[in-house]
Amino acid sequence: MVSFMGNRRVPTTSSSADSEISDYFGQQWIAEDTDALPYWQQQQLNFPTLGKLAKQNLTVSASSAPVERLFSIAGAIFRQDRCSLKDHTFETLMFIRMNSK
Repeated sequence: MVSFMGNRRVPTTSSSADSEISDYFGQQWIAEDTDALPYWQQQQLNFPTLGKLAKQNLTVSASSAPVERLFSIAGAIFRQDRCSLKDHTFETLMFIRMNSK
């Protein structure tokens, strides 16, 4: 265990997600070079909720449609008449637009 983490215990509650997290942190550590997606596919029965999160976040999208949509929206925001937008303003507008639906 890393020294700055100490011997803290994760509080146990009745929630299945909380118990999965507690069980996960109680497991023996695996090597850093372990491929994450096969590991979580193997652990799907032990940690169904965490496995779903891992599968959702560790897989690559099969199409480029989300990226194309992002560039299309960026082009609509960053038009020729609005090309003086500051980076922060542009990022904020993109964030709002992509997360508003």
